[in-house]
Parts: sequence; C-alpha cells; structure tokens
Amino acid sequence: MTRRGGKFRSRNIAVHSLRVAMFVAILVLIRAQHAGLMSRSEETGPGLAPPALEDVQRIFPSAKRLAADGDQWQVSDATGRALGTVLQTSPASDPIVGFSGSTNVLLGISAEGTLAGATILSSGDTVEHVDQVQASPTFWAQFRGLQPENYARVTAFDAVSGATLTSLAILEGVYRRLGGRPVSLRFPDPPPLETVRRQWPAAARIVAPDHPHGLWRVIDSADRLLGWILRTSPAADQIIGYQGPTDTLVFLNAERIVQSMAVGPSYDNLPYVDYVREDRYFNSLLKGRSLAELAAMDVQSAEIEGVSGATMTSVAVADGVFAAARRSLEATDRVAQPTQRASPWLDRNVGTTLVVLTGVVLAFSRWRGRRWVRLSYQAVVVGYLGLINGDFLSMALVAGWSQHGVPWRTAAGLVALSAAALLVPIFTGRNFYCHHVCPHGALQQWIRPRRRRWHVPRWADRLLRLVPAGLVALVVVVAAFPLPLSLVAIEPFNAWVFRIAGWGTITVAVVGIVASRFVPMAYCRYGCPTGALLEYLRFTSHSDRWSTRDWFALGLVGLALVIQWLR
Repeated sequence: MTRRGGKFRSRNIAVHSLRVAMFVAILVLIRAQHAGLMSRSEETGPGLAPPALEDVQRIFPSAKRLAADGDQWQVSDATGRALGTVLQTSPASDPIVGFSGSTNVLLGISAEGTLAGATILSSGDTVEHVDQVQASPTFWAQFRGLQPENYARVTAFDAVSGATLTSLAILEGVYRRLGGRPVSLRFPDPPPLETVRRQWPAAARIVAPDHPHGLWRVIDSADRLLGWILRTSPAADQIIGYQGPTDTLVFLNAERIVQSMAVGPSYDNLPYVDYVREDRYFNSLLKGRSLAELAAMDVQSAEIEGVSGATMTSVAVADGVFAAARRSLEATDRVAQPTQRASPWLDRNVGTTLVVLTGVVLAFSRWRGRRWVRLSYQAVVVGYLGLINGDFLSMALVAGWSQHGVPWRTAAGLVALSAAALLVPIFTGRNFYCHHVCPHGALQQWIRPRRRRWHVPRWADRLLRLVPAGLVALVVVVAAFPLPLSLVAIEPFNAWVFRIAGWGTITVAVVGIVASRFVPMAYCRYGCPTGALLEYLRFTSHSDRWSTRDWFALGLVGLALVIQWLR
C-alpha cells in the first residue's frame, strides 16, 4: 500500500470510528437519562441528608429548626417548642417500584404520636404520575391522624386514579418504613371463592395464612382440607411484565402438588393478560410439580418460552410463581436448593441464531448468487423469523434496550441477531441484515415490480429520503426524555405479530408493502429508520468523507446532551 493509500485508509477508519462513537454516545446518554429517572437523587442514599426546611413546612407549617435524631429529625418552631418528628421512607422504600421507579416520602409524626402528614421528597417514577399524586389532597389526607403502629395494620387505602401504581408504591413504602410486614396494596382482596370453585367445586371457604407469603387453605363444608393456594402477590408485586405486575393463583392438592393455575387481576396490558389466561398449554406447564420444585425453578430451567404475542407478560407470570414458591418455603423454613440453570439458548433462541449465522454465511459466499438457495433462505426468514418468532431489529428495540438493558438470558437469539446486524456492517461494510435477514425486506424483494415501475421525481426522492432520518431523531427524543409514545407504531415490524399489532404499525406495513409493488423496496428506501441507521454505520470506501448525515448525527448527540442537562 502506498503512503497515500495508508493515509487514506487511516482517515477512513478514523472518521468511521467517530460515527460509531456518536452512535454509542447516544445510547449511553439514553441509558444515563433513564437511569437517572429510575433512581432517587443522591441525597436519598444510604447516608440520608436532612430534608429541606420548606419540605418539612408542608407538614409542620411553623417549623424553623431540625435536629438529627438517628435516622429521624426532631422538628421545632422558632421558640424551640417541639412540633414532632420527620423521617424518610428511603432506603426501606427503594425496592418498591411504582410505574417506573421508587419514591422517597417524608413522613411527619406529631408530638402527640400520630401521623401529621406526608410529602414527596424525590422520585424516580414517571414525572406525570408523581405530579398527579402530589396534587391529590384526598390521597395525602389518608396519612393524617393515624397512629404509626395502626397504619401498619391498615390495607384499605385509596390510590390516585390515573397514577395507581405510583400511589400504591408510595403507600407500601410508608408501610414498610413504619415496620409493617410485607403486604400487597396492589392486590388487597382475597382470592375469589368463585375462582377457587372452578378447581374445587366443594370449596366452602378459604383460610388466609398467618404469614403474607404462606399458603391459603381451601376447606369444604365439613371442614376438610381440599387443597392449598399459592398466591404470587405480594412476592411478585415487583415483577413487571409488559407494563405492570400480575397476581396469579396456583392450586395445589393436599400433598402440595400443582393441579392448575389461574391468572388473576393485573396491572399489565389487558389484551396480553387475556392471551395468557386463555392459553391452556401455558397454564398447564407446571402441573404435577411440587411446591419445592417450583421454588427451585426459574424461567430458563423450566423452559418457559411464553405465550405468543404476550411473551413478557407470560414470562413475568411464571417468574412470579417461582418467586412466590421460594418465599412460601422461606416462610416455613423449608428453603429449596436451587437447581442448576439451564442454558439460555433454548429452542427459539437456537433457531433464530442459526438463521442469523446462515445469513452471515450467505452474505460472504457465492451461494447468495444461486436463486434456489436465496429463495429457500428467504422463505425461512419470512416464515420462521418473521411469522413464527417475530424477531426483528427495530428502533423500538434499540431504544428499549438502551433504557432497560439487554435481555441476554431471556432473548439470546434476538440479542445475537441484533449484535450481528450492527457489528457486521461496522466491521465489514456488508449490510447483511437488510439484504438477507430482515423478513420485511425479503417480502419486498418477492413483490418488487418486474415490468411497470413508478418513477419517483428527483425532488420527491430527495424529500422522501429525509423521512428515515426524521424518524431516527424522533426515536432519540422519545427515548431520552422519555415521552409516552409507542415507537413500535412508526415501523411495520410489529404487524408480523398480528395478534397484538396496533393500527399504526399495521398501516405502516400495508402502505409500505403496497408501495413496494410499484417502487422497488419502497419502504426500505423511504421509510425505514432502522435501515437508515445500519446504512449509516456501514464501513465503505467513502467513509472518510464527512457528510450531512454526520452533522445530523452530531446534532443528535448534542440533542441527547441537552435533554440530559435539562432533566
């Protein structure tokens, strides 16, 4: 290689590395922003700082002085008269997540020993939900007048409509801080007898356990034991499916062997919960297992793949059953020994990974030029990867994983697909995902026009090519703030999982496919933000040129920095 060639390649690599660095920087900033929203501020850490006087004055208006007293603060007025005590629910409330984070509440106890009031100090929960709770006078009125020890016995509290999970998490945090046993304010009602009678028609009553994590007894009219009920709440109240926890009843016979289970009330997405309720196979997966076996299991060892169209919800239900079984045995000092974890590369993950590896081989071999090989592989991609698994790389997935982390164990195949889709073009210049592995792209290749093609005017072509870049910018804004906008609706990939597809993603899919019948690969060219991202990250002979796309990417980095600074 000549000196000029060496300099050219060095510049090529340097500029390309900068592009990749900007992409990584945006992901890191999104992650940092989300972590900031999910965590409490530094003053609520293990060494709790004293609350601000203005916060204390919301409870004791005449407060002027604070004096530390262990993990509490004595409050007095300007004359030195004792008004009461304030204490924070953190760190006891830190594990209790509302909609998207925990909340630290300042509690006031009057000089007479009753609760004088409460106010929010900080929260990692959704801002809109926290504001709604803070603005509810009836909610905070529940904290006044009770003895702290009596509060720990009360479960009939009213949540704030529209911010139910946030307000219930606050109530549970206060409950835990005041020394109460773990209870569920999310699911306070006992198991309904009519549900129990579907398993035991002779059931006359159910008897609550002495411990919140114990087993409920099912009794007939002659006071004979019919069986036991393992209830996943409160053990599973912090196990979130798609958007909230679910209470599940597991019915065990007198020998504590699983007979069946019933999905109860839920804060998760209702259609997803209904899919799980109606799936007989899923609800019979654990039949015949003992309570000790349940306690020793996890989602991987039980080979729980989830209900199609409601994977996150169903996996959370199963995970909740295992957690409740462990807590139940712990409550009776019979802790099961954990079994060895099974490999996360289960059937679905293995299948997706094999399809991806085959795509890599085709992308770098002459086999891709053989029509029968290409069509056979595309059929597998469309049928298996698209219709059966619904595995796609999408901007919604990139944004979600940036915020919450990568599900290495539960979605190993999709992780492998995403890693290959991003890394192969970065290091080799081959956009193998769009050309070989994307089911939506393969479908467009099948239907592309052979004879009649619409000619897109140059001005329209330039204008339409801005759409993917605009969608990428939208994704960054939505993910970084975050905003309550469903990113799956801006791409067509969720339409392949037709049971749960919304009208937005269906519309994008139909319009894109119809357009591709007249304009080759119309959606890929004019509508796909994921494809635009992969193309931007692709290493080419022109990677040394700083272009308008690079200025745009740099602007997105700046935008993410501004959002981080504002929040």
